[in-house]
Amino acid sequence: MPKFITWLMEWFLNTQIWARLARHQVAYFTFRLYGYPKFPMEKYFEIEAILKNNQDPDCFFGFVAADQDSLSWKLTHAITKAAWGHAGYLYIDPAGHIRCSHMKGDGLNNWNVLDILRESDCFAVLKYKLKPGFKDVLHSRLKAIETAPTVQYDYTMSLDSDIPNWLAEGIPMPSGEKPFNIYCSEYVYVLGHSITEPSFVAKDYEDRLVFEPDDAYHAGEVVFEYRYKKSN
Repeated sequence: MPKFITWLMEWFLNTQIWARLARHQVAYFTFRLYGYPKFPMEKYFEIEAILKNNQDPDCFFGFVAADQDSLSWKLTHAITKAAWGHAGYLYIDPAGHIRCSHMKGDGLNNWNVLDILRESDCFAVLKYKLKPGFKDVLHSRLKAIETAPTVQYDYTMSLDSDIPNWLAEGIPMPSGEKPFNIYCSEYVYVLGHSITEPSFVAKDYEDRLVFEPDDAYHAGEVVFEYRYKKSN
């Protein structure tokens, strides 16, 4: 991509115009070019069995997903060649249901995983290995994010190094200083930052740090994967 176009996109992503447009318009724009998502829903039971049969206290699960006919995925794929368009955290609730905690345009959401599957063509479950004894740290980070006064989607798509530093040091979120903004795969990064083996690694892209859904995919052990292949 020409350097000027890259610079222009980076500039636009950090403007108030983009923040307002993304928050009030793009966040609710889920238009697909045609057809329904192609994930075979009966595979839910495979996902359920995998999570219920892998209750290792020193691990946690995440997911990545792609809606290949959505305009947002097509735009992102055209620019970055990324295979995955969304990421989040998976867990089993007290009732035994598989749920996902993830960042969307309207903020932090907690859904039954079936709600994600019905919006996906491709879906993968990742198992992240924790350093021994760090499960409580993971839970404290989840609680800190869930109870933060303001949690908004980060439309600049860049990692804020302060957020994992606050959580890693056990420091409460700074109330009133600035909104707590994270994007979908940054949420996964913040949860596992410095406590996984191997460690999550952010990458530098045009003078900003990023951790994309493809990075979340490669950072863990793939324990389930379905990729819809279009026929020619």
